[in-house]
Amino acid sequence: MIYSILGLKVQLELEDKEFINKRLSAYKSSSSSFDISIKTVINNDIKEEEGIIIVNKDNYKIIENEKGKIIIRYKNKEVIAEKIISNNNQVNIEYINHYNKFLTVNEREYLLVGNAFMSLVLKYGFVRFHASCLRYKKEAVLFIADSGTGKSTHTNLWQKLFKEDVTYINDDKPFLKIDNGLIKAYGSPWSGKSDLNNNINAPVRAVVILNRGQENIINKIQGKSQIFNIMKNINKYQSSQPEADLAFSIYQEIFKRVDIYELYCNISDEAVLIVKNELFK
Repeated sequence: MIYSILGLKVQLELEDKEFINKRLSAYKSSSSSFDISIKTVINNDIKEEEGIIIVNKDNYKIIENEKGKIIIRYKNKEVIAEKIISNNNQVNIEYINHYNKFLTVNEREYLLVGNAFMSLVLKYGFVRFHASCLRYKKEAVLFIADSGTGKSTHTNLWQKLFKEDVTYINDDKPFLKIDNGLIKAYGSPWSGKSDLNNNINAPVRAVVILNRGQENIINKIQGKSQIFNIMKNINKYQSSQPEADLAFSIYQEIFKRVDIYELYCNISDEAVLIVKNELFK
C-alpha cells in the first residue's frame, strides 16, 4: 500500500495491519509509484551477515555488504533480535517476536518502522523533533517539556479554548524542514502513544519550553542558552556518522531561525492565553 507522508510517497508492507488501518487512514495515496519503501517480517531465526564492520558493540553492530548498510541488534550472543537492511530508499526489517518484555511485538514494529522512516527522509531535509505540535489558525507552535510537566494538558487546553482554530499536527514527534526559507512542521502517523496526528503542515511560529511555576510568565530567550534547552529534544541518528552530522546541521540551522520562548505556568486557561497573546500579537 502507498501512503503520502511528508509529501512523499511511501510504500509500507507491515506485519501490524491494525496500525496501518487505524493510524494511516488519513495518509492513503492513490499513487502506484513510491519514493521510499519499508517492509517488515517476523523471523525467529534471523541469520548473521558478512561484510565490512563499521560499528561493533556488545549488543549491536553495523556492517556494509552488497545488500547495503545492515544494523544487527542482539538479544544475546546466540540470538539476533533485529536485522535492518537499508539500500538507498528501501529498508527491510526482520525481527523476532519474543524480545522485549516491556513492549508488545506491534509496539516494537511501530518503533522500528518509525526510526527507519526517520532515517530515510533525512536525505529530503526532514528531521524529527520531540514536541507536541499544534497548528493555531495557519501557523505551528511546538511545545517541549520534561516528562510530567503537563505538556499534554497544556496543549489540550488550546483545543478547548480555541476549538476549530486549533489542530494537532503531531502530539509527540513532528517532523521539521527548511522549505523555501520557512521552517515548517509536518504531521506523520508516528505520534507516540497518542493518535493525535494529522496529514498537514504549517510554518513554525515559535518553540515554547514549558516549565511548571506558581505564576504564568513567558519570555523570549536568546543566545546559546536556547540551543542547550532545545538539543535534548532532538532525535539521535545513530546508523552512521555522516547521517548524524547532517541531522545535527539541519537542527542547528532550524533553531537559529525559530523564535524560542520559555514559559513558567500553572497549567491553566490563563497560561494558554498568555502564550497566545505573546506569540500572536
